[in-house]
Amino acid sequence: MSSRWMGALALLLTAMFTCSSVAAEQPTFPFLQDSGARSAFISGSFPSCLENQRRFAENAGNSTSLLGGFCLCYGRAIADAVNGAEYEAMLAGQIIDSFAKKAQFASNLCRARMDPSAQRSQKERQTVELKNQCLNEYHPEDTDYSAFVVRDRFCSCFVVEAAMPTATAESLKAAAVSCERKGLPN
Repeated sequence: MSSRWMGALALLLTAMFTCSSVAAEQPTFPFLQDSGARSAFISGSFPSCLENQRRFAENAGNSTSLLGGFCLCYGRAIADAVNGAEYEAMLAGQIIDSFAKKAQFASNLCRARMDPSAQRSQKERQTVELKNQCLNEYHPEDTDYSAFVVRDRFCSCFVVEAAMPTATAESLKAAAVSCERKGLPN
């Protein structure tokens, strides 16, 4: 196991103690539904993930915005996958094999989602490049969890709105305005 993956795993242990014990009482997937417990789990894991990602030498060239995008993806992927038994084990300070495999998968998935070269088609590569550029340029000075959620929503909308074969400066500006009109902050 890589030290990067183990660092991400450590951040999740930190997040486990920020969530309500009510979520652990659910028999299957305690964070699968959008709820306060899910938000607490993801937001609780975010600061530790960001701090750990900044420590890795291989991330030296990545902006805080991109690292935050990874951490948001990772927290959501783990929230989607962790089951009640795995959550209970984590609360007891244990990592069971089924969770360790899910955590590794989530890390690989999120890294691939943000890597243009990991995409299958030219259009997918361009989409990831545009989203990464948006993540880097849309209020990069805001580095808390809420700012990353807003940035991710805006950039996801922007990429869809700007998905034209011949994007121009005017069409990109129109895409930003359209996302703002949909209730996303400017």
